Amino acid sequence: MVGSLINAALAWMHIVSAIVWMGSIVFFTMVLAPVMRNLSPQARAELSIKMTPKFANFVRLFAILTIVFGLSLVLSLTKGDLAALAPTTIWGIGISGGMTLTIIAIVLGFGISIPTSQKIVRLTQEMQSNPQSNAMAQIPRLQKRMAMMSITILALQFCIVALMVIAARV
Repeated sequence: MVGSLINAALAWMHIVSAIVWMGSIVFFTMVLAPVMRNLSPQARAELSIKMTPKFANFVRLFAILTIVFGLSLVLSLTKGDLAALAPTTIWGIGISGGMTLTIIAIVLGFGISIPTSQKIVRLTQEMQSNPQSNAMAQIPRLQKRMAMMSITILALQFCIVALMVIAARV
């Protein structure tokens, strides 16, 4: 009984964290980025400087929570027997595949997307303090990288959800 309650609580926390993480990427990719393209350079700069650090911390927090609760759930469900993750069952394939894609999404997000967004903020601040700076020339390339990473991470997240649904059906 207690084990079932713990598993239910871990599953709930994992799912909610994943929804918030994925929802933030959906919001950025499908709402915020397109809106920002239509803002004046000054409005875009101000929004980017104010929003990016908070948004990056928010995404980072819920990505980490998703992993922590997911790993805790797997350990609880398998009673620590990680052999259950072997790709010999549908559950093992789904969970292992989802974990692998999650690691890739985390590496892309923490290793490319967040540093790129931080660099955009630094360059934007540099442009504001020194309008003669050549920082503006770098920003479009960085914005394209951000767009590509957002779409890639979002596609990975949809694949992760599909794998988790497959594993949950077993």
